[in-house]
Amino acid sequence: SMLLQHRQFVKQFGLNPY
Repeated sequence: SMLLQHRQFVKQFGLNPY
């Protein structure tokens, strides 16, 4: 579930690497 955690982390940061 690393992808899911990464997405949550990105959402909290407000980034969009993907």
